[in-house]
Amino acid sequence: MVSIILSYPQRVLADLRRLHHRARHVGWSMAWSEILHPTAPGTWQLSKYVFIGASSVLVFYGSYGLFRLLVEGIWPGVFISRRLEMNMAAILVAFVPTNWFTYSTNRRWIFTGGRHAQKKEFTLFTLAAASSFLANQFLVAALVLKSPLSDLIITLLVIVASTTVNFAFRKYVVFHS
Repeated sequence: MVSIILSYPQRVLADLRRLHHRARHVGWSMAWSEILHPTAPGTWQLSKYVFIGASSVLVFYGSYGLFRLLVEGIWPGVFISRRLEMNMAAILVAFVPTNWFTYSTNRRWIFTGGRHAQKKEFTLFTLAAASSFLANQFLVAALVLKSPLSDLIITLLVIVASTTVNFAFRKYVVFHS
């Protein structure tokens, strides 16, 4: 495992050299379209997954923040007086647009669909994300109640744990790997 992690930058550099070589022969547009396709080599798949994951964090925090602003506008101070319940509610609300965004981008640019009918594929994807979400809610509760970490740090920790588990499940169960 450590050797895989340590060799990853070298594999990325080799893929970048191949991209440059390919672009010189077929043009940048064609070379990029090959990388964006779900059948791109594994280092591109992981790199795209990390990029989409970072984008999902932005969708998540945007949804979370919007919910928080709306609720605080209606009930000022509720995120202080009912910290645990309101953070869990905000995470639940932010889960919906984040799950849709992540599914659609994973299917289009990272993984190859078709292992299951699309409805079943989305259902499996969502069940895995929801299961991870429920497990993470317990983690949030424990961290909010027992640690001095800020709400944003706690949320980030939950996202990292969820992303790791979900990648493996999506790659080997939901989509074609």
